[in-house]
Amino acid sequence: MKNRKKPAKEILLRYVEGKASAEEIAWVEKYYEEVSNKKDILIDTELADKHFSNIWSEIDKEINPRKSNIIFKAIAAAVALLILSFIPIYFYYKKDNNTRLHLAENQNFVPSFYNQTVLSINGTNKVTLDDLQLGSEIVETGAVISKGKDGTIIFTSPDQTRDELSETFHTVSTPRAKQHRIKLPDNSIVWLNANSSIEFPVPFSTNLRQITLIGEAFFEVERDLDRPFVVLSQGQQILVKGTKFNVSAYPKEKLSVTTLLEGAVDLNIVDKDNKILRKSSLEPNDQVIVSGVTLEKQHVNSLDYIDWTNEKFNFNDTPLKDVMTKIARWYDVEVVWEENLKNITFSGSVSKFDDIRDVLRKMSHTESVHFEISERRVMVKK
Repeated sequence: MKNRKKPAKEILLRYVEGKASAEEIAWVEKYYEEVSNKKDILIDTELADKHFSNIWSEIDKEINPRKSNIIFKAIAAAVALLILSFIPIYFYYKKDNNTRLHLAENQNFVPSFYNQTVLSINGTNKVTLDDLQLGSEIVETGAVISKGKDGTIIFTSPDQTRDELSETFHTVSTPRAKQHRIKLPDNSIVWLNANSSIEFPVPFSTNLRQITLIGEAFFEVERDLDRPFVVLSQGQQILVKGTKFNVSAYPKEKLSVTTLLEGAVDLNIVDKDNKILRKSSLEPNDQVIVSGVTLEKQHVNSLDYIDWTNEKFNFNDTPLKDVMTKIARWYDVEVVWEENLKNITFSGSVSKFDDIRDVLRKMSHTESVHFEISERRVMVKK
């Protein structure tokens, strides 16, 4: 057995706020069960209750009473032990000696949630959105920003006419290993993937809702015939009035991919002066791949391209390069290719909250590929 140290306080806070990984949830509940059976340990639950009263008051009131009682006891017991006894707490994992995956010692590769999602207004005045508490608001020129119970960041416009408000550009940026759900002032929903950003004005103009995207996002656009919704990304314009679609347009990737789930969109390739060079129209399950000034349209299962909004990665004969790109972005690692492995593909699904070791171990068992981890670098070879 080898140990991977993690700050217990941070784990418990994420547990209370509903942000803990499956591994962390299992650990907290297992820890409570073990502690509650030890009669020789003094647990000051009154002190623990006081310590977590503010956090506990924010938890959804609809939590099953029996379950919430177990959760509260787990937190009370663990926190009291931390405060009074300073007992060191660790996660453990069991090493599989038969794996082909070589692991560096004492590395923690569960997705890192310590990097912050940041809001900047007109390029300055940066605010950390992860620190925004339920019930509190950020009030800026042109917008009121709050957080929903499910963690959605909500942008609303004050009760003033657009003529009384100056247009203010808001940019939400996610780091690697984190994604956010955002509700825009027009009630459209944007799922912003890791290492991505969107910029939009608050309020929107009277005749246009325009977003600039860097990276990947899934859009659920509120229908408004009088104000088309336009997404600008990587030299392309996507025009909609009400629909669901996904756009992947990372600057360092050669291809931009737009996939339509519902409704209809028009996609234009434009030059720096917004002159249209190529255009295409999409219907449900159409996908347009843009490379430079060329585009290719194909018919796909659109649900395969929004798997990142769920808790799992789903692969269906997915090229190894694409698989590793997703893994690198989510786990915040660098991938180094030591050999050309173009012909390898993967099918199946893995939890996004598994340790990267477990993900790569499964892959190495199903295909003739070999992974080595050193620091935050994954080397791929046969």
